Amino acid sequence: STWGNILDRYPMCENSCGTCGGDGDALEQEDDVQDQELLEAPTSISMESMKSCLNKQLESRHSRASLERSNIIFSGRAAPSIQCKMHELQKEMAKDSVNKHLSSRSTKQQLQESHILAQGDAAPSIQGVMLQLEKELIRSEVGRKLSDRSPKPDLQQRGILIHGDVSPCLQSHVVKLEKEIQKDKLKANIEKRPTLQHVQDQNIVHAGPGGVLQATHEELSKQMRVNALNRALEHRPSLEALQTRHII
Repeated sequence: STWGNILDRYPMCENSCGTCGGDGDALEQEDDVQDQELLEAPTSISMESMKSCLNKQLESRHSRASLERSNIIFSGRAAPSIQCKMHELQKEMAKDSVNKHLSSRSTKQQLQESHILAQGDAAPSIQGVMLQLEKELIRSEVGRKLSDRSPKPDLQQRGILIHGDVSPCLQSHVVKLEKEIQKDKLKANIEKRPTLQHVQDQNIVHAGPGGVLQATHEELSKQMRVNALNRALEHRPSLEALQTRHII
């Protein structure tokens, strides 16, 4: 190569000073020739090789998306010179947020009261299994009660199911609707009923205490009239006395 020919023609001196023991003028002339050759042939060859090497490296370099996935550079429009500082700032902000949430997190007692953690001192690693076991026990108990529940005719006979042809989920609404209908009918009948004075004038209700005492009051008045009539009959004059007094 050109570099090999130059080194063969101008061997380096073994002295540490880098000079040889020949004539000084001849050495200067040879140095000039060496510099000229270094500026001509080696420069063009080295530039071509550097260009080829650079092109190969540019062709094989990773894309921006690949570098972002590898966390070598970060996504966004920030300049590469400040991306590192920006990433550090984001890490500090995330750390502060985590510390804030940790300081305000609920206690174990509060989580148990909210049914997020199971009651008891069981380790968190087995709480999931324990909750699953409790669910299975509840499911088994519900299944047992469903198998022991009373049949539909029995519930209808006991007045629990009023309407047999209505879905159980609508039974309460139907009963409530019937009560409202009865209430409306009763209200309409009360508004149409005759007044107390009107029924007293027709001797349907007599004057005196009303309500539940009305019948007792009437029975007592009747008994008093019977007693008064009996006393009057006991003290009435005889037929001879009436004839003597020329009443009959």
